[in-house]
Amino acid sequence: MSMFKKPYEREAKQTLNILIYGRPGIGKTTLACSAPGAFLMDFDRGIDRVDARDQAGNIYEPERGEELQYAVAELAQTAAAKTIVIDTIGKLLDMAVDYVRRAKPNLIQNDGTPSVKGYGYRNQLFKEFLSSLNACGKSVVFVSHETEDKQKINREEISTMRPNITGANRNEIIQDLDMMG
Repeated sequence: MSMFKKPYEREAKQTLNILIYGRPGIGKTTLACSAPGAFLMDFDRGIDRVDARDQAGNIYEPERGEELQYAVAELAQTAAAKTIVIDTIGKLLDMAVDYVRRAKPNLIQNDGTPSVKGYGYRNQLFKEFLSSLNACGKSVVFVSHETEDKQKINREEISTMRPNITGANRNEIIQDLDMMG
């Protein structure tokens, strides 16, 4: 038996993890809520900016990171929830930092920001959260504001727009996504 397979012989991934980012007000949340069976986890309390006819099926506004495991358990039992919209990934990660402050204060520096290990722990929490949603068959659409990175190349300033994700290891978070735009 060959170790190589034809595309139709392999098992297709059942979930997608997507990141949509851009300027405020261009329709990121509206687009995300148009996904099949969209349920919105509104971390930045911005659903009121979306026209009522374009809002997701159900909306959950988490207060603390400790609540998220219960929300995932409920979503796992909700067949109508096919796509979980996280608005915004930045606020989700901020909530994870607040959780790190309470659960692992030794990973927080004197200025209140996480240490390198603290950001690593935050990213581990993020990966576990994403995995738990995918494990119960849910696709995830993350919404993010954009931020501008400037750098000088050959005396010319180049601007690049990137998702607004804090921490030096944002690329580690992005690696868990199937697509981004």
